[in-house]
Amino acid sequence: MSQSAVEQTYVKSAIVVKKKVLLSSDVRDARINFTAANAARNPIGKSTAMIALCSLSPGEQVTSSSILTCDELADEVTRITRLLKDWKAALDRDENVDTKALKDFKESKDLLNWEAQVPTSLQFSRDPPLHDQKTFRKPTILMARILLNYTIGNVLSADEKTALGKAIDLMILPSSFPQLYAPKVLSRPADLSPGEYEMLLTVFPMWTMADTTITASMSEDLKGAWLHLCVVQKKLWNA
Repeated sequence: MSQSAVEQTYVKSAIVVKKKVLLSSDVRDARINFTAANAARNPIGKSTAMIALCSLSPGEQVTSSSILTCDELADEVTRITRLLKDWKAALDRDENVDTKALKDFKESKDLLNWEAQVPTSLQFSRDPPLHDQKTFRKPTILMARILLNYTIGNVLSADEKTALGKAIDLMILPSSFPQLYAPKVLSRPADLSPGEYEMLLTVFPMWTMADTTITASMSEDLKGAWLHLCVVQKKLWNA
């Protein structure tokens, strides 16, 4: 996937700051203020935010590391990448499809079927709110967890992880949103709350598209997987 194709994948859902798409060449120096308009474009319910309350706050110290390192991780990332690529291709063939029709796509059902086949070593015990009614929420969060662990543990260099941590620390999020704490994201990517994984899906595309100090080591397929998963979140989170 070319850089232009990666940007086009997410341009319709990009984070908007002061009515302009944020494509800064140095996101580390951007102080991102999510307004009510942003929340309307990508609503994150208070129930989701509440799930993050049990997570570490900046005043607490990360004392251990928790990164998934099982043998199945790389294979699962490959499978996720393929499923998401197929799903996005199906969406591109009918961009005006409504949510009801989209959830019935074969490629959408494949995402649900994938969840039941995830190895025990990669399963996640914490469920997003209303997951029994909104059936795409669990596979979305589980995919985000697997991609994050693989990206942190197997792909990013030390310098890129430092840049990612700085980008997270510079974000300004409303108090009702799940808050991200850089040391926890970098040291314990397997232990985030569903709300934190959801929040990462909101902001990660911005870094993927705009800041090569964070993503230089990421393959185009991995970047594409992140961006496609963000579109899944936007299109099917409430399906």
